[in-house]
Amino acid sequence: MEESVKEYDVKAIAKIAVVIILPLLLFVVPTGEAYTSSVKAFAVITILAISLFATEVINNTIVALLLPVLYIIFKVAPANIVFEPWTGNVPWMTLGGLLISMILNRVGLLRRLAYTLIIKTGGTYKGLLFGIMFSGIIVHLIAPGSGLVPFAAITYGICIALDLGKSKQSAAIMLTGLFSAWIPHFFIYNPTYAIVQNLGGTVGNTHVSYLQYFMHNMPYLPYLALLVYIISRVTAPSEDSGNYKAYAENELAKLGSISRDEKKALFVSALLLIFLITTDYHGIDIGWGFILSASLFYLPGIDIGTKEDVEGVNYGLVIFAAACLSIGSAASHLGVGEMVAKAILPVVAEASPYTIAAMIFVLMFVCNFLLTPMALYSAFTVPLTQIAASLSIPALVTSYIVFSAGTEIVLPYEWAYGLFYFSFGLMTVKDFALIFGTKAILSFIWLLAVMMPYWKLIGLF
Repeated sequence: MEESVKEYDVKAIAKIAVVIILPLLLFVVPTGEAYTSSVKAFAVITILAISLFATEVINNTIVALLLPVLYIIFKVAPANIVFEPWTGNVPWMTLGGLLISMILNRVGLLRRLAYTLIIKTGGTYKGLLFGIMFSGIIVHLIAPGSGLVPFAAITYGICIALDLGKSKQSAAIMLTGLFSAWIPHFFIYNPTYAIVQNLGGTVGNTHVSYLQYFMHNMPYLPYLALLVYIISRVTAPSEDSGNYKAYAENELAKLGSISRDEKKALFVSALLLIFLITTDYHGIDIGWGFILSASLFYLPGIDIGTKEDVEGVNYGLVIFAAACLSIGSAASHLGVGEMVAKAILPVVAEASPYTIAAMIFVLMFVCNFLLTPMALYSAFTVPLTQIAASLSIPALVTSYIVFSAGTEIVLPYEWAYGLFYFSFGLMTVKDFALIFGTKAILSFIWLLAVMMPYWKLIGLF
């Protein structure tokens, strides 16, 4: 007991030290022509906030609320600049997506779709993994960004029912659930990408429609399939029990016939999909469709949304997303991205777009050991986009690279969702690192060998 307390104290002290030392280092740097008092205040406040986000010494929602206020108090930027992103569509898009996710998960539609697709493909171990993959894509089409938590429960249930215990197969099944719920973000427009898109948009044009986003990034669809195939080979059991289909059939039977509420949920989801696909025609920004669709669940005649769904939404995440955008807004106001670009450009002046893409990927991968993905997006999107733009790489392409590289990790602590899936206790750190490490290697090769040539082919750079 004493050893665990001491270990906790050491970790707590280390976190507090990081939070104090990093901003202090920036504070003691003397001001100058470029490092003005406003830029200094921005740097200190931003690093303080990012350190707090990463260490969670203070609740992230409180930090997110305080960040823009500190910018205003210390005259980094005026309130209309700092809070401009809060009045945009991203916070509302995030809120709508979270509420849709709450409702679809509660009525059982997400689980029904997942079990149905597992039945269609789940006669073997490899078939089970591909069934999970297809489920993730379909769920993301119906409710973009909503599958991460439900798929943890679904895949956990599969592992427990099949008595797989803590094994390589459990790790593969659960992490395939994570990848199947997350990687569709790369080719199906979603609230999380919208954060990176808006940050990059302070440097250059990142406007993209729902269909354009898919067309620009559709090679990530075969990437996901290849990743799942590799996982199935690397973690294949010596004997394939083939009980996966029977388990899914049993769980589907428990759900019974499709309910009236599920049909209504499917109807609203179909309306959202139609809205997103037709944005080029009606001209309404994609983001507003999420909050409009969430509201439909509460209208007379549909009325399947509940008070508990509204109260259960993680509003802290909405505030966190808005605060991240405030960092980009303040940085753009001060010209921080241009200053960073001028400092780094002499080093990378002769670099090709492929080299820049590789550098961004490696930077995000390495920094994930210290920062959360969202903190990375907040800290690096603007300066990296500015550097790339100075080398004639469009902001839109850079936003794609930054977003896809932001969750390339090896250890569970590096990403909240990775840690969430790991916390179910069905995988070792070794197996987690094996699967995520395999993914990182494939992602790096895919970016340079497939995505960059593809983006060049379709004229994005």
